[in-house]
Amino acid sequence: MDKYAVRLKENVEKLSAKNKLLFAFWVSKRLFHNYVFFNEKTSYGDIDVMLDALNQIEKYINNSTVDNDEILNTITVVEANTPDTNNFDTILASFALDACSALIESLNFIIDQDIKYIVNVGVFARDTIDMFIQELEDMDYDDSNFESKIKNHTLMKQEMSDQNVMLSKLSNDEDVWNYIKYDRIIDPSLIKHH
Repeated sequence: MDKYAVRLKENVEKLSAKNKLLFAFWVSKRLFHNYVFFNEKTSYGDIDVMLDALNQIEKYINNSTVDNDEILNTITVVEANTPDTNNFDTILASFALDACSALIESLNFIIDQDIKYIVNVGVFARDTIDMFIQELEDMDYDDSNFESKIKNHTLMKQEMSDQNVMLSKLSNDEDVWNYIKYDRIIDPSLIKHH
C-alpha cells in the first residue's frame, strides 16, 4: 500500500460503517461524470446502469433494505458496462474504468463491510486525478520530478484537501449530504487528445 492508501485506511477505520460508505458514495458520484463524458464521446455503455448502482448505494445508506442478490446482480451489470481500456485509444476509457470500479467496490462493501473496498475507492479518485494531470500537462514519465510534480499540482492538492475535509466531517458525524452532489472530480473536456 502506498502512503496515501495507508493514511486513508487509518482515517476510514475511524468511521462508522454508514460513514465509510458515505465517503465511497461521495467519491463515486464525483467520478460518475467521467463515465458520462466517456459515454457521450464513444457511445459505449449505459448511463442508467451507473445511476441504478448509485441509487442502490444511496438506499442502503438511508437504511433501506437492500437484497444481497440485487447488489450482486448490480455488480455484474456494472462490470458488463466497464470499458476494457485496451479497446479504446483514449484516456477517457481509463477515467470511465475508475468510475465503474468505484461503484463496484462500494457495492462490494455493502455485502461484506471490508474496509479495503473503501480505500480502493479513494485510490481510484487519486489515480484519476493523477492520470488527468499527466494528460493535461503533457508530462514526461522520464522526468526525475514526475511524481513530485503530480503530488504538488493544484488539482491533486485540491483533491487531497477535499477528501480530508470530507473524512473530517464524517469522523465528526456531521451531516454531509450538502457536500454529496454531482460535482466533477475532473473536467475531461480540458484534455486535448480525446
